[in-house]
Amino acid sequence: MTSGVIADSIVNLCGAIGLAVAMMTFYRRDPSSPLTRRLLIALGVIAILFLDRGLAWWTGSVVLDRLSVIPASLIPLGALIVTEGILRRHAPRAVKIAALGGGVLLGLGGTFGLQRFAMPYAITLALFQLLGFATCALLLATRDRAALMASENRSIGRLAVGALVVIPFILTDFRTLFPDIPVRLGALGALLTVTVMLIAGGGAETRRHGLAMMALRLISSGLLGFAAAFMAEDVDAAQIIRFVAVAIAGVLTIGLMTDTLRALFESQEPGVLNSVAASPAQTRDQLIAELARHPIFESARRFRESELALYDPPLLRDFLAAEAFSSEVDTGSREENASKQESGAPFRFHRNGNSSRRVLRRSDAPWGLAATEPAVERMVSLMTANSASHVIVLAHDPLDLIVLAVPVTAADPATETALALVRRLLALTPEAK
Repeated sequence: MTSGVIADSIVNLCGAIGLAVAMMTFYRRDPSSPLTRRLLIALGVIAILFLDRGLAWWTGSVVLDRLSVIPASLIPLGALIVTEGILRRHAPRAVKIAALGGGVLLGLGGTFGLQRFAMPYAITLALFQLLGFATCALLLATRDRAALMASENRSIGRLAVGALVVIPFILTDFRTLFPDIPVRLGALGALLTVTVMLIAGGGAETRRHGLAMMALRLISSGLLGFAAAFMAEDVDAAQIIRFVAVAIAGVLTIGLMTDTLRALFESQEPGVLNSVAASPAQTRDQLIAELARHPIFESARRFRESELALYDPPLLRDFLAAEAFSSEVDTGSREENASKQESGAPFRFHRNGNSSRRVLRRSDAPWGLAATEPAVERMVSLMTANSASHVIVLAHDPLDLIVLAVPVTAADPATETALALVRRLLALTPEAK
């Protein structure tokens, strides 16, 4: 086998694996959705194509190579099925007949000998696929936007951009038309498309993080492939492109698998908020006991005011009350704010989202004050004595605190948000009578 055939096989096998993983992810997200079923059919056809081609080129099997034209001819039909699901209406009957009839004729014709006419058959198949994509694009462009939700219209826009990006990748699969292409990139284009589709399913912040992670994977894998190409003796531009394509396809496939497994493991292990939501606890003590079963709260200890005698409860109470006060008003001295209150001037509230001091972090000490402040020293002493990283303030008068140590491996923005929400829930939960 030549290096070009090996690269073609690896990229296509990676594409088949990546699409299979994406299919499982889409199914887990919404198994009963009609659009999910249509999407699985279309992705399944493309995955079979990549698997068949990868095995055919790797083994040199003529039979598998001929059979690969069947799923290749059915791709326009799969795209039409997905388009109907997105629009929630049927395509014109003539379009359906053309997609089905053309796919069957070209698929069976290629299997039973039309491939002998390599150039005319390749041109016909390429035009049939491009015409199918153009028809789907036309149906989407002329849709009734008022009949769809705003999120659906945005998704269609992203899908259209993805389709335009992937068309050049698809054309490289026609080696008969483009004999000088170093490696077929259709499977790589499919991997990029499904990766973006999975990222687009999240919120705005999740999409930004997902796209940043995807960009990191593409850049790092491309550089890795570029460097690895120089291990070969006959390094040229074509060989570098092959190495880069294989590296990117492999990293994207591994990324899809790891992301899917991470989501699966996280769904099987309930988080803090899920534990609270499912808890039958009726009182604050019962809810704290339930939370103690979670790894983040296993070191948690509750301190009521009577247990804080060594740390000067009145001083801590003033400190925490002042923190709560200063987190709500604009910057400035307490005297200035007090004079504004006396004169009837309204306080100016922060709107930057970072004002909450209901959860104190050890890493934020001295919390905007001097480190030598007596209240700061006592709060730091309380945290140090309990090897704590956080203090959750349930009440100021009388003092009611939860001191806990969050493991370094769990210290992330999601955990901080969970702690803030848990504090609010605990503060609203009644004490035992």
